[in-house]
Amino acid sequence: SLLDILVGLEKSVDQLNGLTRDAEIKEIGDGNLNFVYRVTWNAESPPSGLSHRRSVIVKHAPTYIRCLGPEYGLTQGRLKVEYDALCRFHSVAPGSCPQPYYFGRDSTIMIMEDLESFSVMRAEVVAGNVNATVVCSVAKLAATVHRTFHRDTLADDEWRQLCADFSNDDMVDITRQYLFVRPFDADDPTNKSPPVARA
Repeated sequence: SLLDILVGLEKSVDQLNGLTRDAEIKEIGDGNLNFVYRVTWNAESPPSGLSHRRSVIVKHAPTYIRCLGPEYGLTQGRLKVEYDALCRFHSVAPGSCPQPYYFGRDSTIMIMEDLESFSVMRAEVVAGNVNATVVCSVAKLAATVHRTFHRDTLADDEWRQLCADFSNDDMVDITRQYLFVRPFDADDPTNKSPPVARA
């Protein structure tokens, strides 16, 4: 189970310090591809011994597209690419993304920082709450990432390695199929729109 895996990592992943089998695991994700869980537990703070709440986010990539089910297979390598991307983003712009703590190739889980106190920007924008400071921060991050990893910034061997590390044809094809092809095919079994939307 996921709890067994996490308890087994408690000594090797600093951010899981104090985690026991009393930890609470709650699924919180609504994404299309992966399962996302918040793991919370009470840990003692030395030397006072006082207990405090700790939490992390765990993302698991199944061997299929989560929202469609096991009959729609998908490589689990997508999670390693995401983990590596978060590591790169965190290295060039600390605080711009959840800090990645651990990736397990065999268990296909990623453990990362819990941003429970943050708001989801998409939800805020939909609600009409546009914060100019946040928009500027996003623009600054995009510029930083673009400048750091631009073709003209990197040496030839660095560029080739970057392309190799982040090559993900499966995800590119998934995006093409499920955003630009299948939604426009009324007979496609993955097109679950109500009849009125298909007309």
